[in-house]
Amino acid sequence: STVYATDVSINSLKNVALPLTSFFPQKPDVFAAVDAEELPFKDKTFDVIFAVTMIHHLPHPEKLFLEIQRVLRPGGVFIAIDHCVPSHFRWLFSKVANDRAQKFGIQEDLISYSRWLEIFRLSSFPLDSLQIYTNAAYQSNPLIAILGRVIHWLPVNFVKHLLPVGIQIVYHKIV
Repeated sequence: STVYATDVSINSLKNVALPLTSFFPQKPDVFAAVDAEELPFKDKTFDVIFAVTMIHHLPHPEKLFLEIQRVLRPGGVFIAIDHCVPSHFRWLFSKVANDRAQKFGIQEDLISYSRWLEIFRLSSFPLDSLQIYTNAAYQSNPLIAILGRVIHWLPVNFVKHLLPVGIQIVYHKIV
């Protein structure tokens, strides 16, 4: 297989992606600076696509999902992990998001579960591939880690809109 590591920023590829490759048994074959909303790859190119906490940086995330459907081969899998910030908690994270956006010159959206559903509908992406991630035990802040353990045991329908930690997307392309 040919493995691609991509980011919109050449600097991120050089300063983050390249150094991280030392943690993997095999380095990517290709490093490419690409726009996730307009991927420069042919239709049905990839068997697997993986995205980690990057979708909330896109101005039009629904375009990514249209591109995923286009470049993923039938039988292929798309896996993603990202943030999910309920509207009633935006105040808690907005200062950090605004500071990061200004400091790094990036889009830093705080996407709620309702907004994730809207993004999926706009792109005709299957809603059943969107799952709530509730376990924040990985957090280094002990208070957030404990809160995450409590949230993890609450009913999912309650957590979806009120207290989600993040989302995970697992999409298996059939056709």
